[in-house]
Amino acid sequence: MCEAPGSVVTLLCSGIQLYSAERRIADCILADVKRASMCTSAELARLSCSSEATITRLCHKLGFENYRKFQLALARDAMEQQEAQRTDDQQPQRYRQYQLGVQG
Repeated sequence: MCEAPGSVVTLLCSGIQLYSAERRIADCILADVKRASMCTSAELARLSCSSEATITRLCHKLGFENYRKFQLALARDAMEQQEAQRTDDQQPQRYRQYQLGVQG
C-alpha cells in the first residue's frame, strides 16, 4: 500500500463488492464529494449511519493506508469535480466568443 490507489470516486463506482454499511458510506460520499472530503472519520460515520471502524475498513478495502490518505484523495476528487464544473460552465461563453470571432 505504498502508492495511492487513485480516485476514490472511481473506486467507489467500479462495482467493487461492498457490505451494506460500506455502501451507505459510499452513497454518502458520492452524494456530496466536497462535503465528505472535509469530514473527519467520526463525522462521516455519523452522516452515513455507520461506525468509524467501518470507515477504516472501507479505506483499507479501497487500498488506502489510513483515513487521512483516503481523505486527501477524496479532496483531490472534489477539486477535480469543481474544476470540471467550472470548465463546463465556461463552454457556452467560449462558444459565443468563437462565433463572434468567426462572424466578425
